[in-house]
Amino acid sequence: VISVATFADGAVSVSAQGTATVAAARRLVDLPVLDYASGSALWRGSVSIKRRAFELLVESSLQGVTLKLPSPLGKSAGEALPIRIARTNSLQSESLRRFQVDRLPPRGDAIMLSVGRTLNGVIVRARDGERMVVERGALGLNAQAPALERPGIVVTGSLPYLDLDHWRALFGAGEGSDSATPLAALNLQLGALDFSGRRVNELNLRATR
Repeated sequence: VISVATFADGAVSVSAQGTATVAAARRLVDLPVLDYASGSALWRGSVSIKRRAFELLVESSLQGVTLKLPSPLGKSAGEALPIRIARTNSLQSESLRRFQVDRLPPRGDAIMLSVGRTLNGVIVRARDGERMVVERGALGLNAQAPALERPGIVVTGSLPYLDLDHWRALFGAGEGSDSATPLAALNLQLGALDFSGRRVNELNLRATR
């Protein structure tokens, strides 16, 4: 179902909803996480355009989709895990204000993500020739995403359990990548961490680059 609305100020809004399969999503976007997903789910989305400013929003409960991922993102098809993804190049965006982003690079954009109550964050990207590169970002785990105060990625929050060995096995360690965005700061409390075949309990990770 698709609906289109135009406004006196020249803005155009397009809304749509339906059912999408993981297989179809995999053909449209190149996301490694989709390699560990299967099934289909209801979704709804919208695109708002005014002059050169735009905002894209997609939401889904992911009920009907199986995620064969480690905790906290793994789920069965019967479970719901609400996800919300927004992308915009406008500082007037309500989604962007929620993350207290007060500037964007010229021709840049921001991507905002929330997954249940576990993960929320924002990534600000700058244009580098024909591609977009991450300039800065903030991720909150069971906590509000921190302010964007420096280049790189800032991660804060807490998790009852993290199987780092499993995550590294799925997506690699990320070593040797010149294009990888560096971790600027980390403030993470873990109930238990599995790493290099060992378990560490009650761990506080703090690091600043």
